[in-house]
Amino acid sequence: MLSIGTFAQMAGCSIRTLHHYGELGLLEPHHTEPSSGYRYYHAAQLADINRILALRDLGFGLPQITQLLRTSVTVEDLKAMLLLREAEAAQHVAQETQRLARVQARIRNLERHPMNVDVVIKSVEAARCAIYIAYAPDFFDSLTPVHAASWPIINGELGRLGVKQVAPEITLYHDNPGDGEDRAIKVTFAIPIGDAEFDSDVLTIDQIPGMQRAATAIHRGSPATFDHTYDAMTQWAIDADETILGYSREVYIDCCGPLDQWVTEFQFELGPK
Repeated sequence: MLSIGTFAQMAGCSIRTLHHYGELGLLEPHHTEPSSGYRYYHAAQLADINRILALRDLGFGLPQITQLLRTSVTVEDLKAMLLLREAEAAQHVAQETQRLARVQARIRNLERHPMNVDVVIKSVEAARCAIYIAYAPDFFDSLTPVHAASWPIINGELGRLGVKQVAPEITLYHDNPGDGEDRAIKVTFAIPIGDAEFDSDVLTIDQIPGMQRAATAIHRGSPATFDHTYDAMTQWAIDADETILGYSREVYIDCCGPLDQWVTEFQFELGPK
């Protein structure tokens, strides 16, 4: 017979662990001294504790281990469970590898961009919107007059129709090849309207698609400084080994006050991992 201290030392676990396994009925002492409550184990039980510890090391939870030890599990059953653990471990490794890349990208981003742009990957839901289409010759300074000309038209038409938006406005950008140099960029102004219906010659109703994986960042400040956050996000994608699909979306979360207090979310669709 082995004392609990000796047994724990030989098994390579703590006395507390043995107490816990005993309370669960997973590994009970071979003998408990009635007067003192002191526990003793048989040397043969070292094989039992080794199996438990080995299964724990493979990532099995105590309920699973209890099932394995208390039921007649065949070799094929155990193999199937191990294959499942292998797949789960591989997935975990892949997720941690991606996390490591994001951490390294964040470090490099901080070194290049003191503005400290926080990039978050998330899914974006589809939205049913009132749509207005405009065009711009490029993705740079020419966008400002397009916005300045379009929003009064959009807001005026929504007001005339009595349609209320249910979420912040969104702008989407796409290449528009083949329509001339002055129409190289298609600008889609999208105002979420929920289930509202209307009939208009100015606006249409359509659903903008969701994104399964989107890199997002919050920009605080004037549109004149948008390029700082855009540059940081683009560099983040390179450092994190992420693939950006197409141009960005801009979500105007709070853009009614002074320009330097605007809050805008940028969204870039990412390729699958």
